[in-house]
Amino acid sequence: SLDFVFDRLSEPGSISDPFSADPRWKTVITAIEKGIRDHEEVNRDMLASLLSLSESRFSHWFREQTGMPLRSYRKWLRLIYGMERALQGDSLTVAAHEARFADQAHFSRTFSDAFGVCPSDALAYLSPVATHQS
Repeated sequence: SLDFVFDRLSEPGSISDPFSADPRWKTVITAIEKGIRDHEEVNRDMLASLLSLSESRFSHWFREQTGMPLRSYRKWLRLIYGMERALQGDSLTVAAHEARFADQAHFSRTFSDAFGVCPSDALAYLSPVATHQS
């Protein structure tokens, strides 16, 4: 449900919550989040190395933790991060670029596909008094 997304977006702080109590999760999510914020590619090989796992074992472990492949999870985090940037006052264009999307249209399409609502509607729901520029 979108309520989970809206609840998640309205919480300050980290762009994700750990899915499990596995102590390795914090290492992985910290690296992924840092990569998104610093515009650095964090791939499966790098993450597997952090945990001293093979790439295939890491992929299996990651899917167990999240229920989705790494690529899908990273895209979801980028969408959340882009929306967080917009909620902090960035235009949707700037937020899209900060979240490593090619442009606002790419961000908007991907957001709508993932959450069933366009980013501007999500922004209106999350901060109805804010003004949002494109």
